[in-house]
Amino acid sequence: TESNVSVAGGETETVTLAFGAELAFDGQTVTVASNDTSDTAPLTVVESPFFEVTDLEPSDAQVVENESFTVSATITNTGDVTDTQTVELRLEPDGPAVATQEVSLNGSEAQPVEFTDVSVADPGAYNHTVATADDRATGSLTVISATPDFELSGLDPADATVTEGDDPIDVDATVTNTGNQSGTQTVTLTVRNATDE
Repeated sequence: TESNVSVAGGETETVTLAFGAELAFDGQTVTVASNDTSDTAPLTVVESPFFEVTDLEPSDAQVVENESFTVSATITNTGDVTDTQTVELRLEPDGPAVATQEVSLNGSEAQPVEFTDVSVADPGAYNHTVATADDRATGSLTVISATPDFELSGLDPADATVTEGDDPIDVDATVTNTGNQSGTQTVTLTVRNATDE
């Protein structure tokens, strides 16, 4: 690029010239020249900041609904330039942030981030993601119910016949907890008329 500059005798003037940085590479020089003189300086190209996310913990987790857990990761600025970015914890890769932290890093600097007291109210399968503007790391998160879920089956005898005045009969049933949490429930035997609802 070039620019016409007028400078009075004995005075100094600053001129700004621009060039496309996308064409620059290390080892080049920059030269500014006029009809009378020139000045040359080496050109150093630095890498833009890039905040990489690694070491996601836990990468695969199972938690109980409404139970607090912690998610951590390492954020590394793989570029050469200092920058600040918002680091987000999301519950689905493209879901809204449930927690954020501002992280400032010099070039090639790394810093751990930790999100504490995270909890999910609804059981199900989720992804938990730690994301910067440049990168993300995603793990699987299974949220299980905090209560047991008991099912009864296999009533034996399935069709009971008793004679009045006989000894009591034993009735067996299979109790299966189909939930993910251990628990205790009371199982009761009720005898009523077939016409009762």
